[in-house]
Amino acid sequence: VLPFGASAAAQPALRVSDAVCSPGAEVKVTVAIENNPGLVSMSLMCTYDATLLTLVDVEDAGILGDELHKPEYTQPYYLTWANDTSKVNFTDNGTLVTLTFKVSEQAKGGSSSAIEISYNKDNFDIYDKDAEPIDLAVYNGSVTVSAQVNVPLSDIIYGKRGTSLIIRGYSGDDAELVFEPTYTVNGVACNLTGVDSF
Repeated sequence: VLPFGASAAAQPALRVSDAVCSPGAEVKVTVAIENNPGLVSMSLMCTYDATLLTLVDVEDAGILGDELHKPEYTQPYYLTWANDTSKVNFTDNGTLVTLTFKVSEQAKGGSSSAIEISYNKDNFDIYDKDAEPIDLAVYNGSVTVSAQVNVPLSDIIYGKRGTSLIIRGYSGDDAELVFEPTYTVNGVACNLTGVDSF
């Protein structure tokens, strides 16, 4: 029985963030470590739906010492921190790395890709200064393509009075629409002041 106000020790874990973005946009996903028990080396494999996402950048946060991440941004992508000769464990918590993905221009609203991190405990993919394997829980994340579409002026049927715009119709076929607060019509910035039912 735990004394009042105490809690069981939190489990060491790797956590991948979730993100939502539009087709054709770039999106950042972080891989973080929580309740770090202390380690010197770690090798992780990252997988995702390559038909939906393209990895374009990897930014290491520097909290686990030397990194040897895979130089080619291909799938699967390997993240590696190697400090085999360190006599002290790295114990910091927080973001390990930020992965930047480009979402396909053809991505449909509501589609998503899991961003999965895995490792092989039996292969000593994560170990401490005493060469003891470390077991971390993994909480995977995802990138979801927003069903909302920012509507371009070319797809809008509108009425204009001075610098005021009223949307009267839409020529596209997206289900959820997001109108910009201001559109430029013939070089003049016009404020959206209303949307008729259509």
